[in-house]
Amino acid sequence: MGVGEDSAAVYLSFIGDPHRFANASALRGWSGMVPRSSQSGTYEGKGLHISQAGPNLIKYTAFLNADVARRYDPQLAKIYYDQMVHKGRHHAQAVCTVATHLLDRILLVLKQERPYELRDIDGRPLTKAQARALVLTRYTVPETVRERSRHQSREERRQRRAERPFRHKERESVVANELRGASSAF
Repeated sequence: MGVGEDSAAVYLSFIGDPHRFANASALRGWSGMVPRSSQSGTYEGKGLHISQAGPNLIKYTAFLNADVARRYDPQLAKIYYDQMVHKGRHHAQAVCTVATHLLDRILLVLKQERPYELRDIDGRPLTKAQARALVLTRYTVPETVRERSRHQSREERRQRRAERPFRHKERESVVANELRGASSAF
């Protein structure tokens, strides 16, 4: 669940020979589904946007597939749930995390040439119905968490909007002062 025929074709065409990637980390880096790096001395940036590396179609497809897969695969649902509930991430960040794990699984499926299997957290195989029921009972993100995330996002946007006009007015006054200074020089 999550990767259909069209998505599989995208992965196969872009990845090609899966053995060219030494490990899942190499595929993640190639795909661009990893955070940008920002380090300097003792500073290490956290929570950065995903890198611009890799084909955009892979990132787009992995994101969409992960959003569907998290609803049907208990292991991926647990990752999404943990990101949202325990780590305070918003939906897009949590789905990007799930997408990186989905790419790991896609690489494994391609290397081992076997079908994708739904499994519970302990690794036991599940049917689609069992997996879906497990996701719905254990890994449904509470509405209060979603509301918290929405509220934080709204507050951040409000703050950014509030800062913009100030910066704009500040630039206008600098330009006006420069023009006044230039006109008095003549």
